[in-house]
Amino acid sequence: MRSSTWTRTSACAATIGAPSCCGSARSVTNGTPSWKSGLRRPRKPRRRRPDRRSRPMLRVAITGGIGTGKSYVVRLLRRRAVPTIDADQLARAAVQPGQPATEALRARFGPDIVAVDGSLDRARLGRLVFADPAARAALEALVHPPVRRAIDAWFRRCGACTDAPFAVADIPLLFETGRAGAFDRVVVVACDPAAQRERVMARDRLPAAEVDRRIAAQLPIADKVARADAVVTTDGSFDETDRQVASLCRQLAAGGS
Repeated sequence: MRSSTWTRTSACAATIGAPSCCGSARSVTNGTPSWKSGLRRPRKPRRRRPDRRSRPMLRVAITGGIGTGKSYVVRLLRRRAVPTIDADQLARAAVQPGQPATEALRARFGPDIVAVDGSLDRARLGRLVFADPAARAALEALVHPPVRRAIDAWFRRCGACTDAPFAVADIPLLFETGRAGAFDRVVVVACDPAAQRERVMARDRLPAAEVDRRIAAQLPIADKVARADAVVTTDGSFDETDRQVASLCRQLAAGGS
């Protein structure tokens, strides 16, 4: 699915090549068509290309667990020109220095979570919230609302300016925040729990106990898989994952059925 097939034709394209006001395509002077009297033959107006999307754009959410390979799957989607948005990036933008959410977090968790330059100490905050469900809930209550609004606005823009059959929001805590019902389809990226644990330990250089706490803070992968419309597994080779993503794209482009 190439990006060139997912771009809506501009409405002004219908006027390109239209006859000028000096005459119609078959005006006649002294019984001779004007284009035979030394004038350029007028071109016929181009037909406006119909919108290729015959159905509303599907709102798709992709989720998974820490270390399950979701980010890799999203990169594969982007290579296929699928419009995507990242909830984690939006959350980071919401806690930039001077943002209301950053000041609210400072007031809730103390000045130590904010560095001298005003940036959020994400590592320190992470240690606090992963060890305390109440603290995690407070963090989510401050950060998630602006992220939700930004995602909803992005889907509206996608629906208005592209004829892509579907667009994807990357939302790690989709089920945990009760947002699954806001989407037409939910895709879960899953892997074996032992592989998940090993990946996070190697990637983040964290001790096993800390990794276990972070995994336990999320809904079990098996529960997410049970609630998914589609599942991509990342236990095999990269090529196997790529084939699954290609199949998923075909399915979603056909309406997700």
